[in-house]
Amino acid sequence: MKFLYSIFLLLSSIAFSQNKTIVPTTGTIVFVKEENIFDKDLYIKSFKELMPKMKEKMKEEIYLERLIDGKKTDTLLLNSEVEKMVQNFEMMLPFIIEEPSQKIKIHHEFNLDTITKYYSIDGEINNLIYINRISNEAKNENNEYVEIEKNEIIKLTEYKNETKLINGFKCFKVVYSFKSLDNSFDFTNSSLNIRELWVTEEIICNYHPVINEIEILEKYYPLEILEYSDEIKGIITSYKIETLKLN
Repeated sequence: MKFLYSIFLLLSSIAFSQNKTIVPTTGTIVFVKEENIFDKDLYIKSFKELMPKMKEKMKEEIYLERLIDGKKTDTLLLNSEVEKMVQNFEMMLPFIIEEPSQKIKIHHEFNLDTITKYYSIDGEINNLIYINRISNEAKNENNEYVEIEKNEIIKLTEYKNETKLINGFKCFKVVYSFKSLDNSFDFTNSSLNIRELWVTEEIICNYHPVINEIEILEKYYPLEILEYSDEIKGIITSYKIETLKLN
């Protein structure tokens, strides 16, 4: 009887520890980002359909950059330069997509009031950022302020009946569409991106290696992400956990 009672206490303790809500102050979480082109023909076709918008955006960016530098711009020459760049890109695109996709790791290291965020490729650290959790300010390694990318959520749907376990955390599915608020990465205001998330309510934190939308992080914490676009078709980007050690 004592043996059975001891087993019961042990199982209860394990269950409690798995269901306990975590508000991380120390530890590490690492996501691995992978891009999978599952339909090469559709991918190339959608890119080519996007080329006219890309051309106009490139012209606008180059013109503004030269204007800021006080340089005059020959419109005909600019059109010719952009046309050549786009043609070269179109020629290289079939070869680019044949190259193996790089595994990019996105790290968040928690140390009380500071989060260190960085990307790594083959062990090389890039884009080191320090986030102050009290002031909500982010600085790079040169102590310069940086803006955290923000998106506008267009529609969000919860699927609480669809569940699964990820790293021992109970998760359910959330799907949302969004537009980037950074116009330098968007060729058209009508472009939508879609993310399918598996989220848990057992981790409470307003900072995430991939997701920056506070409307999401105030409610739950994504542990798996699939992302795709309504314009660039034939490709899907996944973010999956490699390391999750939070205290």
